[in-house]
Amino acid sequence: MFKRKKRRSRKFKEEYSDRVIDFEEARIKRRNRRTKIRPEVDVPVEVSQRKRQLRKRRVKFFGLALILIVIMVGISVGKVVMTRHEQNTALEKNRALKEKKKDLEKELKLVNEPEYIEEQARKQLKLVKPGEIIYIIDGDKKDNDKKNNDKKNKKQ
Repeated sequence: MFKRKKRRSRKFKEEYSDRVIDFEEARIKRRNRRTKIRPEVDVPVEVSQRKRQLRKRRVKFFGLALILIVIMVGISVGKVVMTRHEQNTALEKNRALKEKKKDLEKELKLVNEPEYIEEQARKQLKLVKPGEIIYIIDGDKKDNDKKNNDKKNKKQ
């Protein structure tokens, strides 16, 4: 039904069972098969065209693979750098918020004290105690001139 392929070892045994092999001669034959020798010059011709093309393909393939690996490593290193930067900024924000929280907690403790309430009433609501006089001093003359000019323009 199916034919079995003869194995190389069986074929070798059948052909070369009674022969004595000279290793040096076999090496020379193999070397001559691999590289052709020019008759006029005893310099071996370079590897055949097919082997050169195969070698070029391999070089291109490994070069492309190397470039892809470098790109992938570069991208991953970039991501690591970005996440480290984000982590540092998040830690800075966290520190700032903790400081703000401490300040707000201190202020919360002071809220119920009468001195704090009085200070806030004077600052925010411009309240005064009975008998006190408020003096308002303008710092910039330019702002006053603009206000006066605006008032004059509105009246006209």
